[in-house]
Amino acid sequence: MPKEPNSNHPPGDPDSHIAPGAPQLSQPDAASEQPVVPLPPPANQATLASERWVILDMLRGFALIGILVVNIGYFALPMAEASRVSGLAEAPWLDQWLAGAVAVLFELKFVSLFSLLLGAGVALQWQRSPNGHGFTARHVRRHLGLAVIGLLHAYLIWYGDILLLYGLLGLLLPLMVAWSARWLTGIGVACLLLAAIGLTAAVGLQLLAEKLIGPEMEQTRITQLEQIESPDPPTGWSAMLEARFDPTSPLWIHAETVAFRDGPFRDALMMRISLHSLFLLSAAFTFGWHSLGLFLLGMAMIKLGLFQPSARRWHLLWVVLCLPVGLTIELVSATYAASHLYQVNLGSVALAPLRELAATLICLGYIGLFFVCSPAATGASAEHDVAADAASSTHPAKPSPGWLGSRLAAMGRLSLSNYLLQSLVMTGLMYSWGFGWFGSLGRPQMLIIVAAMIAAQLLLSHRWLHHHRMGPAEWLLRWWTYRRRPGWC
Repeated sequence: MPKEPNSNHPPGDPDSHIAPGAPQLSQPDAASEQPVVPLPPPANQATLASERWVILDMLRGFALIGILVVNIGYFALPMAEASRVSGLAEAPWLDQWLAGAVAVLFELKFVSLFSLLLGAGVALQWQRSPNGHGFTARHVRRHLGLAVIGLLHAYLIWYGDILLLYGLLGLLLPLMVAWSARWLTGIGVACLLLAAIGLTAAVGLQLLAEKLIGPEMEQTRITQLEQIESPDPPTGWSAMLEARFDPTSPLWIHAETVAFRDGPFRDALMMRISLHSLFLLSAAFTFGWHSLGLFLLGMAMIKLGLFQPSARRWHLLWVVLCLPVGLTIELVSATYAASHLYQVNLGSVALAPLRELAATLICLGYIGLFFVCSPAATGASAEHDVAADAASSTHPAKPSPGWLGSRLAAMGRLSLSNYLLQSLVMTGLMYSWGFGWFGSLGRPQMLIIVAAMIAAQLLLSHRWLHHHRMGPAEWLLRWWTYRRRPGWC
């Protein structure tokens, strides 16, 4: 493992990613060889673009794209169908192929990348706070604010919110951020192992239930299908009770479709609250541990310098080893699931922990690809020679991220606003208050919508930052974090 570098970063805006060697606001004495500690930017101002870790912004924008590719299924279909628990075996072959491709290349990989980047951001914020002064209070306020935004997002817009979980788990990070990279890595890997164990147990319990009460479950399914075909099938809360809060049951799937496609708002609200509560409950055993583990690994990677161009050997290793191994596991899993018509069996139980491992390996592989292929990676931390700056009134040129890279970075800088915007637009297309397309689209149409949304966000984010310091959601969260209104333009 690379050695953990010493950090002497200045305090700054905890919501930004300032490079350790960002342009200095004061000049060093010619005889001094000590690095200059720059003056921090005003606490309630956005970080200058020239001082940001561009590669982290690009990765965050890339993560948002992959997250939308996965989330579109949950925006447009009942949860059981989006997660391939129900209905996929009877779907057209193209839908099955696209669902498999999303599972192999996107599912859990990009939300893992986003989790890892959150941990990296927390480590950078802590490094810029001298002796941790003020860090904990700002961090707690920020994550409480994030949790409130997530709660409103989950209940009023879309049940698939991740912000509430991130906000709550993030409250634990000030207790761990000062740990060494070795401890962070060890505990992070342990959390990932716990997530793998929890996922395996969940799949195993599902298989056990089918073995023990399979005939009863089948009879219940037939009864529910008859209820759906009746002139007045149950909907809303009554349907959820009759379905025993099982999102995979036919009655629940029907009630979910009606609530989101036709309304009324009361039924849609109860459905969102119930689905998000089930998600949080499952996260306590699986995804929550996965996210916490990646938070810790992201902090360790910052302390080990693995987001620096100097870690190129690690980036290449992730590309040539982690990526192929992870993709192989996912391809085997997807092929096996399709050949068994997506039914749970012993093979599904055996593959569950391997898929957990594969998601993290592929996530690292994607990071490695960015560093290997992106011209901005050679200036990922905006490093430059301090002595050269002292002798020149201009800062040395940094590698340009290029046309696409600059737009990815802009999308990443506005990640919170863009994430919420995706929910608003997609629910507007799918839910009763908009076009009401819920449950009526195939996966090819969904991906066309995703492509249009991504293109719009790439262009609009870049344009927005020409006129504003930050996005509206970032502005609101920063105001709450620092308890004073930040600049807007």
